[in-house]
Amino acid sequence: MAPNDFGQVLVVDDDEEIREPVRLILEAEGLTVTTVPSAESAVAILGEVPFALMITDLSLSGMDGLTLLQRAQSLAPRMSSIILTGHGTVQTAVKALKMGAADYLTKPIRPDELMLRVKKVLHQWELENQVQALQQDANRRQRRMSDVLVGESAAMRDIATQIAMVAKSDVTVLITGESGTGKEVVARAIHRMSKRQEAPFVIVNCGALSEELLRDELFGHEPGAFTGATKAKKGFFDEADGGTLFLDEIGEMTPPIQVQLLRVLQSQQFTRVGGTKTIEVDVRLLSATNKNLEREVKRGTFREDLYYRINVVPIVTPPLRERRDDIPLLVNHFMARFRAELDVTTKGFTPRAMRLLMEHEWPGNVRELANKVKRLMVMTNQEWIDTDALGAVTPGAVSIQPSAEEPYQVQKTRFLDLFDRRYLEESLRRFGGNVSRAAQAAGMDRKSFWRKLKRCELDAELFRR
Repeated sequence: MAPNDFGQVLVVDDDEEIREPVRLILEAEGLTVTTVPSAESAVAILGEVPFALMITDLSLSGMDGLTLLQRAQSLAPRMSSIILTGHGTVQTAVKALKMGAADYLTKPIRPDELMLRVKKVLHQWELENQVQALQQDANRRQRRMSDVLVGESAAMRDIATQIAMVAKSDVTVLITGESGTGKEVVARAIHRMSKRQEAPFVIVNCGALSEELLRDELFGHEPGAFTGATKAKKGFFDEADGGTLFLDEIGEMTPPIQVQLLRVLQSQQFTRVGGTKTIEVDVRLLSATNKNLEREVKRGTFREDLYYRINVVPIVTPPLRERRDDIPLLVNHFMARFRAELDVTTKGFTPRAMRLLMEHEWPGNVRELANKVKRLMVMTNQEWIDTDALGAVTPGAVSIQPSAEEPYQVQKTRFLDLFDRRYLEESLRRFGGNVSRAAQAAGMDRKSFWRKLKRCELDAELFRR
């Protein structure tokens, strides 16, 4: 690697007759050099310029070289240092080595020895940076892998292709699909594969906040904006500056907030609640909803101009019933994740139990499947989960055993209906008949939970405390 491929070198010495010759020697070798006459001057620029190496005298007027070394390690932790010292202060130079300096030179300085030490330190610096870069790349790859949807079906291969394509640019993406299909995972994967991957990924659940609270969370507020606002607060647009903002359940956003969001998307500017100062941000927007926004536009509950602004590229996450072949992969994925967390030794499902899982409708989709796999691992002591466990999730429950005369389809329906009924009863009992809380704990939306209650002929009122 050529010398000018390295980072810059900072030379700190209050003696110009030392400082300038060192600069000339280094520049003659093609290095980029900055010189300063004091430790204070060095501190002022250390955090602004990406120096690879600092060469500093120990005996400086004002702040000494050892103190500068300590300050440099906090301001520029990746920078290496070489200490210049006279013959009478070699012990101090050794102390500097123990404090983290890479090497030292005694005066008078010989050009050949200076360049020998400098090249050695810079090559070591470059090697360490390459190792760090490789580690960061490995970490990025690992994060990307953890954020990719699990599945090998044609639908999931298509999703993966779309993610890879949209990640290259900053276009807005609207991710639609039923609850539990992995819309947030798609958004995370887009962010992880984008040029913004090292910047923040901020999630906002628009459906969980009132209009006033959502406005405050998105844009922040200034002191005195409302009762109790004693100090300024940054909003999610502030927090996501340089990165990605993911608006989940954007279909729940009220019209006044929609207007404000549209203005930010058009100008990348906003003002905090109660403020007058315009704040500029650089944010990529990803959105998700399980609503049909085209229908909401026709109804007048969602702005048409905002819809087209957030829907430059649409991605639709398929329901689990449309990719049943992915269920075994998902089950194995969840079991591997939960096994260490739960400290259980369950190895998996028997083929006939897996077949029942594959033929179930899963109205709560992947989220529902994950919760049920986890529950079975907790509640079952079997090494291999079989069909009998599907009807015995609740302790003390009476299982319905299949009859040899019953057709398989009838057995399957009986097992899964019982499985759902026991699960619903347990959830309602746990939350005192509160359907909203029970649905949230189950990883389902409230409507899907109500449909299951109706199908299983369960009355939530009977469980109210």
